[in-house]
Amino acid sequence: MDRHAHRHQQSRTLQRACGRRRRKSRRFRREVQPAVHRHDNFKFVNDKHGHDVGDDLLKTLAVRIGQTVAAITRRRRLEPAILARLSGDEFAVLVRSNPGEGTVREISNAILALFDGGFEVSGKSYPVTASIGVAICPDDATNIAELISNADAAMYQAKSGGRNRSSRFSRALHDKRTRLRQIQEELRGLDPDEQFRLVYMPIVNVRGQVTGCEALLRWHSPVLGAVTPDEFVPIAESSGLFTKIDWWVINKAMSDCRQLKALFGQDTVLAINISSAELHSHALGDYLSDCAARHQLEPRSIDIELTETFAVKISDQLRQNIKELRHKGFRLSIDDFGAGYTSIQQIIDYAADTIKLDRALVTNLTASHSLSVLKAVVALCHAKDMAVIGEGVDTPEKLAMLTAAGCDRFQGYLISKPLSLDDLAIWALTRTAQHVKDRSADERSGSARRSSSREAHR
Repeated sequence: MDRHAHRHQQSRTLQRACGRRRRKSRRFRREVQPAVHRHDNFKFVNDKHGHDVGDDLLKTLAVRIGQTVAAITRRRRLEPAILARLSGDEFAVLVRSNPGEGTVREISNAILALFDGGFEVSGKSYPVTASIGVAICPDDATNIAELISNADAAMYQAKSGGRNRSSRFSRALHDKRTRLRQIQEELRGLDPDEQFRLVYMPIVNVRGQVTGCEALLRWHSPVLGAVTPDEFVPIAESSGLFTKIDWWVINKAMSDCRQLKALFGQDTVLAINISSAELHSHALGDYLSDCAARHQLEPRSIDIELTETFAVKISDQLRQNIKELRHKGFRLSIDDFGAGYTSIQQIIDYAADTIKLDRALVTNLTASHSLSVLKAVVALCHAKDMAVIGEGVDTPEKLAMLTAAGCDRFQGYLISKPLSLDDLAIWALTRTAQHVKDRSADERSGSARRSSSREAHR
């Protein structure tokens, strides 16, 4: 029986049980409370130790959960709970109890306690934890499908907040799910030319010269208003909707590149963030090449940015796709470097031209005055022939520390916020005028000092 069929069958069983208990609940003012829990790292156990070990773990787990829950319901003189395996490593516990008694909280804590220090089977401990989501009938839903769905959503909320914890379904979580569905619907139907726009964030070298600009996507929906990339990009990726977004960004950014080069010089590099999902396909490389040719750009003018979290998880096939992109002449940068996922070996293995230090790393190292650590990171990247860009440069102190550490280029609000092409042109002109003014002032100051020196020697 496949996963979905099994889950459907178990849901129907719970539906009948919930119906019976809801009828009793009306008479005795009790709530039906299911807890859905999924076990984290179960796939790791299967992959490393084999499916036989995984099966034994699930069987042992089901027995211990059943015993734990039964002990609590007996002590509290409640009806026996219903335990169902919804799919793979996902279980549901249905219990009927009086409101405010804390039964579900006790059950959740007792189940989580089973995983303290790992889960032991046949004398061996496995690094498995649990995430539990709780929903209550009739407060959170009036039918079992909705109840399990809401408990499922709460479970994923618990999972995202850190392993081995529980979460109760809430109005805020409901609003979050509603917002997610709205974003999905709007993304499916939007015309990118009407709702998307690009802004550009300059990147400068140690002399303050603009060497490149990063294209950043902005979305203003007529229905939702302004939606940040941090919100809609993960939703688009997980929903399989990002291809048309990436394709639009690539084409639009390359069409703007000539204007960027006109502002800052022909060597200006255009940095484009690419969804990690797109790198699974060879089509990305072909599309990048076609766009570059159509807009008469050299591939070396284009810097493809990948997040560090993706680079850590790179597979052999994806590594080959990236190798082909570099063979075509495109640059490659690793973004968000130092966000907490990197080992020394991974630095050595990166096939990149540039490393972009994560803004949080820059902030933390600056705050702790850890210049020696920053120097070591930069030196290691340089040893691998990778340039280093410091992100999040929003104070003179950060700029000074990154410069002292040997950082090659800089990006952040101290230099410029992301700007439209028109505003970027104004910024460039204003900056040039300021440089001319400063240079003239320096020349006048130098001339005055020389005159004073000559007068002193007369």
